[in-house]
Amino acid sequence: MNDGREGEFFSPIKFLVVISLTLIVLAVVFSSAQAVSAVPPSGTPKQAPQKFFTLGNAEIRSEADSVYFRLRGPKPEKTPFGIFRYIRVTGAWETLGTAASFNEPIAIGAAKFPPDEFFYPRLGYQEVEILGKTYRMDTTDERAVIVARTDGKDLFMVSAQLPPGKEKRAYRFRYLTPGRLWFDMRIEKDGRTFSEGLGFFDISTHEIRLIPPEKLVPDPKTPFIITEISGRRDEVWVGIAYCKEQECLSDGIVLKISADGEVARQWFSGEKGIPPGTVLRVNPDDDGLWIVTTNGITLVNNEKIRCFRISEKAGILDGSVFGLSPVLSKMGLNVAKGTGFIGGKLVETKDIFFKIKPERAARLWVSEKDAPAKFQIASSSIRLVPGQTVDFRPEPDMSAPAASFEGPREPRISLKVTDRQTGWLRAEISDMLWFAPDGVMLSVEEYASFPANNFLSQPQKP
Repeated sequence: MNDGREGEFFSPIKFLVVISLTLIVLAVVFSSAQAVSAVPPSGTPKQAPQKFFTLGNAEIRSEADSVYFRLRGPKPEKTPFGIFRYIRVTGAWETLGTAASFNEPIAIGAAKFPPDEFFYPRLGYQEVEILGKTYRMDTTDERAVIVARTDGKDLFMVSAQLPPGKEKRAYRFRYLTPGRLWFDMRIEKDGRTFSEGLGFFDISTHEIRLIPPEKLVPDPKTPFIITEISGRRDEVWVGIAYCKEQECLSDGIVLKISADGEVARQWFSGEKGIPPGTVLRVNPDDDGLWIVTTNGITLVNNEKIRCFRISEKAGILDGSVFGLSPVLSKMGLNVAKGTGFIGGKLVETKDIFFKIKPERAARLWVSEKDAPAKFQIASSSIRLVPGQTVDFRPEPDMSAPAASFEGPREPRISLKVTDRQTGWLRAEISDMLWFAPDGVMLSVEEYASFPANNFLSQPQKP
């Protein structure tokens, strides 16, 4: 679990900035799971987001007037969905970047920031520097070890005994609260990564406290991974992906850790307005608590619970790339400018393609000179011959820009004929359009909200 930058030194100021930024969640899939013995408490019923908007990665940065999100789809494609901004004063969302501009600088006022610097994705730190002293995280077969170095001298602190096992341990610092360094206890086993707990190091007392799995998840034997450690002032929030029944890393938990290192609150995804699925991000700020799961975004405070998702409506960029079948995989064609694809409804995704029903009919012309080698003509339709290349044009004119398409081997595709001119056929292709993400502009919308009834302040039920 190395992003190539773990272990580098950084200044106290940089560290304090970094801890408020996002940490990329790596989606890790386990091949087996064990049933969860505990049953999460029932929650408020709510409308479930569409499954084809599943998130696999989320990064968040909170600023005074806005909250910024950088969203991707799940593995293996990790399709870029875009960069979005939530405006605090209006509660509205704005799309700042598409898949095509996913890695381009983000403009904030007169300044521009590269996304990786703006969100500063990082898995954790093996070594940190605070007020002139460095702290390094290590492990032995039986203990967690923190080495504090100052004036060239090393001081070794060790934890209580770790859980038994010979797995490779990769403990990393993830968050700093006043006087405490919090770390993630990740281990690698059989090529997979999961967690065996969470811990913190008290900078003043040199105590190393370990929080075992039985305090974090319903069943300590259930595989899980800590996806997030964040906070605000002395608050610490933890996001967890865990295995439930026969599906692994498909469910999530949000935890609030008290000052004494105990779990003070526990919410399950799919309950209390939190979208179902793995918890990807937990980010407290002035508006409340932002929770991102694989199925959506929730903002929770004591007054209201608001649920958001990637919108079903998608803007289609002029000159974008599309295919006529998901069978194409990554093949496609350039749509000539002027064809009028201005927007539509996102109805399905497959691999890296989005299937979109345009707001208005999408029709292109093909020349009858291509028949019969490339398509078969019927009274009201044309049928593309598998494996043949057909040129689509915005006008019945051979000099018009062509969008060449190689038909898939299977299945055969039939298109409705909507108009005829001498030597030309106009085909209805609205139901067959598959757009690559570079040609699609997504947005975020609110799909549900309900009173919170002081939800964040309510004591945890036993």
